[in-house]
Amino acid sequence: MRTPPLRSLVLFSALASTVIAEFTFTATASQNGKEIPSSELKFVRHEPRRHNHNFLDETEPEAGAQLGKRDITAYGPSWCGASQQLASPEQISSVYGVFTVPNLKLRAGLKAPQNAAAWVGVDGGSCNRALLQAGVTTLIASNGQQITEAWWQWWPSAAYSIPSIPTAPGDWMAVNITIMSATSVNIKMISIQRGYTLVMNATQGAPLCRTDADWIVEDYYDGAGGINMAGFDDIWFEYTAATKVGGATIGVDGGVFWNIQNSAGQLQCSSLKWDNSNVRVRSLM
Repeated sequence: MRTPPLRSLVLFSALASTVIAEFTFTATASQNGKEIPSSELKFVRHEPRRHNHNFLDETEPEAGAQLGKRDITAYGPSWCGASQQLASPEQISSVYGVFTVPNLKLRAGLKAPQNAAAWVGVDGGSCNRALLQAGVTTLIASNGQQITEAWWQWWPSAAYSIPSIPTAPGDWMAVNITIMSATSVNIKMISIQRGYTLVMNATQGAPLCRTDADWIVEDYYDGAGGINMAGFDDIWFEYTAATKVGGATIGVDGGVFWNIQNSAGQLQCSSLKWDNSNVRVRSLM
């Protein structure tokens, strides 16, 4: 397990405001403590990234997992990683995680471009009416060139890439989501090596159930249809934690550990708990 470099969080002073269909958000950004002017803070709208419905197929945990409460291994078409799912009336007030930006390898037998996204989020597992995500996508072309972008989405609304916050394969990204209400959130994204920090406050989004905390590598769909999932170096989610309303903190113990199967039933991606706050996501095939 690798350990990411940690730096102090930096407060923002530049301000930009954007009105987007169903919701409104404001954003501030800085690099190494220096504010980024609002004129340089850009968001690029994309059609909503569709999400295949994941299904639970409960099995015994993978050998080697360090168990607290009994974990659940699940299989689906698009998610690989961990999800902590609360039972009513419990609700999530914040989710945090540090993860590696996907470093891709072309998967044999599949056409390019290929992709993988890594993100921290709320809902989308046991709750399918809304999904809040913030993270990074990597796209790899047939010549091996990789393009990464920081992005976020409050599904079912559109996704937004953030070219003002540069990343590269193998970098570390930190995401902290704080939920003020079902329709009001604060999102903090930090490109650790590059010293960039972005803070967004969004309101009037699709109502969150606040039942799922997610640390996921995803085979996502763009507005035009499917993009093949690439192979990738191991992706680590570290310092994973969620806070419940009332103040209790939880990790991934007793959570759902998603694995991706293709249409032929072959396992393409597996997730393994290292301990209560660290998860390894591994590409297969």
